[in-house]
Amino acid sequence: MIITTRLEAGSYPDLDEWAAAVAQLDAAPIDALVVTSTSTGARPARFEPTTLAAYLGQRVSSLGIVAEDTALLGQPFHVARRLATLDHLTGGRAGWLLGTTSTAAEKDGYEFKSPSAEVDRVRATEFTEIVLELWDSWESGAERPDKRAGDFHDDARVHAIDYRSTAYLVRGPLDVPRTPQGRPVLFADLAASADGADAADLEYAALFADVVVVRAGTPDAAVSAIGALRASTVRRGREGEVRMLVAVSDLERPGCVTISAETAEAVSAARSLVEESGADGIEVVADGSPEGLDWLAEGLAPALGEARASTTLMARLGLDDVARFGRRAA
Repeated sequence: MIITTRLEAGSYPDLDEWAAAVAQLDAAPIDALVVTSTSTGARPARFEPTTLAAYLGQRVSSLGIVAEDTALLGQPFHVARRLATLDHLTGGRAGWLLGTTSTAAEKDGYEFKSPSAEVDRVRATEFTEIVLELWDSWESGAERPDKRAGDFHDDARVHAIDYRSTAYLVRGPLDVPRTPQGRPVLFADLAASADGADAADLEYAALFADVVVVRAGTPDAAVSAIGALRASTVRRGREGEVRMLVAVSDLERPGCVTISAETAEAVSAARSLVEESGADGIEVVADGSPEGLDWLAEGLAPALGEARASTTLMARLGLDDVARFGRRAA
């Protein structure tokens, strides 16, 4: 069973304390830590997620490190560059949580002002396509460092992408070589209510994500969303290529199925939910404190399974044989 957890960038009282707590996850059967930009209450996010993820990634040796970054604002080239660098820094353990929403403060910081949710979705789709194609612009073996000759790559294995749309004109290629796992693993959140998940959000996740975290307030909503997502991946020819997780919490948190904080009861409830929904695992959302991660690493996670050794996050999630690279909506 896949197990992930996340940290919110606005909740860090002490960076060293957090780093120590995250280090404990490395020896536990936790597959990935997702670093988000969400702020707590009125407190602004103290750290930018990809930079913080790089810092934390140097303090663990096997844990996957997933950073939230925009798939809507700014330029795809810069996002591709940041996240490719993160994959190099972590030795192939990086992931990208696709950020398709933005706060008012973020929107005020960019020239782009969206007229509608439909425009946002088109822009996010094109943005993600470009990032994937930039990552794939370096073939395997293209990097060929030769200091004496001053030749650092094989020109025949590095390609322009020539992406053209109404919003973007990107020739490429990326200026960062192909990463240890080819590209970071793509994560997406999918909110679901009793009425189901938003159709556009579901289709976007089914097209691009390698891992989808279903955030539903009840077990029934989670089961329904997992079923709809699986059907969408089949229609897109991606059956078996997407890992589906259910978000659970030991507290009443929006979008999370609540479980008991008592370990035995929590393990029973997390296993029952996975079996009922047909999910591949869970994302455990703790209380936003180092103590919450301690509970996860020392109490809950060991009762759910054993730590898995792997070289990359894709391999750890069983995606290395099925994950494709550049994908376009059309």
